[in-house]
Amino acid sequence: MADTENKLDSDLESGSNLKENKLTEASSARTSEQNSQTSAEINADIITSQKPIPLIKIDAKTPSSAIERYEVYPSLPLPEYDSGIAKAFTAIDKMQPDLLLFCLICYPNIPIRLDELRKLSGKSIGHNILVENYGNLDWPLHEQQCLGIIFQRPTGQSIDKYFKSEEFSDQEKLEKAKLILLSSISALRNLNKLGITHRSIRPSNVFFSDSNGEDIIFGECVTTPPGFSQSLELETIERGIADEGSRGNGDVSDDIYAVAATISILLQNTGSFPTFASEQISFNKIIKGSFNILVGERLKSQKISKVLEGMLQDKIEERWNLNDIELWLGGETIAPRVYEKETRASQGLTFDGIEYFTKSTLAYSMSQNRSKAVEIIKSGALTKWSEKSLKDKVLASKISQVTDDTTVQKDRAKYADELLLSKILIVMCPTYPISYKNILYTSDGFGSGLAIELLRGGDAKTYTESVSLGLLNFSFQLNSNDKIKNEDRIEITNQINRYLQKAGPGFGVERCLYELNPGCPCQSPIIIKENIFFSSMLLPTLDKIAGTTNTQKSPIDRHIAAFIASKINDDLEQYLSEIGDFDKSIQTLGMLKLLVHIQKNLSSTDLLGLAKWVGGLMAPAIRIYNSRKLRKDIESGIPQIIRNGNLGELLKLIDDPSHKEEDQLGYQTAMNEFKEAEETILKTETNSDPESEVAVKTSRQAASVLSILIMIFISSLILLAN
Repeated sequence: MADTENKLDSDLESGSNLKENKLTEASSARTSEQNSQTSAEINADIITSQKPIPLIKIDAKTPSSAIERYEVYPSLPLPEYDSGIAKAFTAIDKMQPDLLLFCLICYPNIPIRLDELRKLSGKSIGHNILVENYGNLDWPLHEQQCLGIIFQRPTGQSIDKYFKSEEFSDQEKLEKAKLILLSSISALRNLNKLGITHRSIRPSNVFFSDSNGEDIIFGECVTTPPGFSQSLELETIERGIADEGSRGNGDVSDDIYAVAATISILLQNTGSFPTFASEQISFNKIIKGSFNILVGERLKSQKISKVLEGMLQDKIEERWNLNDIELWLGGETIAPRVYEKETRASQGLTFDGIEYFTKSTLAYSMSQNRSKAVEIIKSGALTKWSEKSLKDKVLASKISQVTDDTTVQKDRAKYADELLLSKILIVMCPTYPISYKNILYTSDGFGSGLAIELLRGGDAKTYTESVSLGLLNFSFQLNSNDKIKNEDRIEITNQINRYLQKAGPGFGVERCLYELNPGCPCQSPIIIKENIFFSSMLLPTLDKIAGTTNTQKSPIDRHIAAFIASKINDDLEQYLSEIGDFDKSIQTLGMLKLLVHIQKNLSSTDLLGLAKWVGGLMAPAIRIYNSRKLRKDIESGIPQIIRNGNLGELLKLIDDPSHKEEDQLGYQTAMNEFKEAEETILKTETNSDPESEVAVKTSRQAASVLSILIMIFISSLILLAN
């Protein structure tokens, strides 16, 4: 980082003194250990040696804005505001330099929650950190364009730092825990109104919004997929079992669980909080229950333990909701609840050397040792145990039915064992993640899981296989509590299958990537470093890089075609079909038509660089014309058109109906003339044969004439003789 900082060091212009003074004040928050940290000062000499990077606003309607209102300082990090893999840096608003801001730099290979970001940007959402704005920066540490999100800085310190401090009594900390509960009600309700779950509530991401520590705000929730940066303690059993990128949006009950887990961690910061290896946390929760693992009897306050017990219930229907928490905080007595325990078998089933008495613990272990799990299914041991020991005839019947159905599916023979095990695990624990081969994803976490795999350079085949084999739909059908929502999800899954079944440009796994992940920038090697999220950004970006990229290749590859198809609601089927054609001339015209469609609908600016790029690729399209003169006329007209930057004019020249008609007429005329000439030549060649009918007829005619002449000559001689 030192090398990068040295490259960035330079003197700012003399007219920036006001901004430097404000930035000095803004940067003071990162060095103080007290609530008064914002009053500290950083040496002005340090500030004046830094070169800021402008943040360029991006949105869906306009390609970009030249207004560089925000500036970010890469050599002035603010680690106390880091959020997972997103790192925080000092930022300033040139229009409002008094604001205390920081910028989170999103990691390039991790999709963001773009829909949520757009809903939150510029809005004050009670008890949630304020998103000022967002845009792209040319970020030196990643050597590419990265998304930067500007936030208002909380005036107070992080909750985590407060609870780790020995300055405050246990009673004071208990009161702050209640304050977190109270603030969470408003924060989560406000998010819920926008259709947003937070999914990033953790000790380091909760702050005092004021220097007196009397109000709480929750930190950001948009820089990574939901739950991605959460430790397993903070995730419910179902979502914690899933791979980190596949945990899904969830609902408000998942956030309620995270709030309770956060408080339990904070209140046990003294060292009493139990530590487990990451692979043991979920299993221990399954065995003993989340409350017993995270809280148990370790808290001094039984009152706070009561509310945490309700919020940490592993069955969603038993977990406290926001109304319950509100009533409890208001002094109301919540009716005692008898939390139903999982049915325990009368006899255990031995699996991999361990005896299991509940289906949830057995299912979890089966997912970890798949080959042995298939054995106990095929042997009938699992069915027998479910019926005889677990006393669950319905489960036994389902296991038997799935086993029989999977066995008779001959077309899926090579997937049979994995498919069988995956379905059995869904039957045993319908709310658990889908487990197929080496991946685990929640039903609403498939899209982000696929994205993480692709963006990290992995193989997405396992994900696409699981969908093609019907595991998502199978899971939806078993989780039938919300029929309408599941019907919508099944339709989405069917659409994914349709995309996967088409191999041409605009379809396949690339189409699934962008359809399921609005926050995934276009991954085409042509523009991957430009961090493109919106279709409106595409053509201006291609135009910008035309001078530095390989213009011998088409500007439309599989990723760009899929990106466009997912972002534009118009019917692009014909263009995509032409781009995938084997005929190079049809491919080229299809590419040009698609670009023209985008420019016509989304970009009003001239595209000189892109027009020159595309114009240089038109040779195959020009070769569709037969007339050499017409080809030369079209070729000579291209330079003039590309200087205007209008792709529509280029298409009109290349694909002009009048040119086609003229060429067709000329071609037909030439063909007719050629045919006549060919017939004449053939006729001449045929008649020159001595044995031909014409030759014989001519010979006979000549013989007759000659005979007559001879007769006349002889007759004349006789007359003369007489």
